[in-house]
Amino acid sequence: MILKQVSDKSAFLQLVGILAEKGVDAEKPICAETFETIAVRYGFSEEHLEEARLAINVAIAFAEVDVRIAAISLTRTRAKFEAVCKHSQALQEALDDLNEEDLFLADHAADCQVLAADEEIAHFADSAPLKPVTALSDGEEGFVLLRPDGQSLPLEELSAGLKDLRQAMEISLKVAGKGRRGRTRDASLEGPLMAAYQIYVNLTDKPFTLQWHSDNAPISDAACFCVDIVRAFDTSSPASKIVSMADEVRKKSIKVSNSQEFEKFLAHFSKRSR
Repeated sequence: MILKQVSDKSAFLQLVGILAEKGVDAEKPICAETFETIAVRYGFSEEHLEEARLAINVAIAFAEVDVRIAAISLTRTRAKFEAVCKHSQALQEALDDLNEEDLFLADHAADCQVLAADEEIAHFADSAPLKPVTALSDGEEGFVLLRPDGQSLPLEELSAGLKDLRQAMEISLKVAGKGRRGRTRDASLEGPLMAAYQIYVNLTDKPFTLQWHSDNAPISDAACFCVDIVRAFDTSSPASKIVSMADEVRKKSIKVSNSQEFEKFLAHFSKRSR
């Protein structure tokens, strides 16, 4: 969103910095020169041009993620996530169910393994020493998985890790569309055009009026701006796709000029997306 307040702008630039650590270059694909040419065409003030361009580029980066997600077989992916959830919970519960006698026997097995891996003892028993393996052993701070190299993983930490893993998979399932049916909708232009909507209404103070010729060529300024923005990074999408997505964005969006208006936008977007 293009927000005019200085504090909001600072927060947005901080977001750009965080995304840069994830490999998102907000300087691409639309360069400053290209965006300035577009801005002059529609009479944008220079005050927020850099913020507007970065917002578009960030939206494009997110759209590229959506395209990659759309290419994934989400049904198979969800099945795998659900399997990890199911088995990690079962393993965590099984670990937590181990009682004092169970752990005593596991520790005894670890001692036996140490003896069986000792070369001198094996030679005395006229047998080859066994290869050292990870074993469950009673340590100074409770039971641990003791590896042959001496490193250890506390059993409590392993149990907690399995719980964390299950929670991570549950979040991943939501992103993978748990409970959603049908084909993944093509939203490759939605994010960039939603950013374009906010840029246009905020930097021109004009309504986002969309008018098109019968051949999908733009007529109104807002329609022309949508085409200019898309063509600055995408030359292959058909004009009909730009028209349909721009119209959809117009129905879902309302002007956001400060952070206080963002909740209204979310409510409006959610209602229109049903």
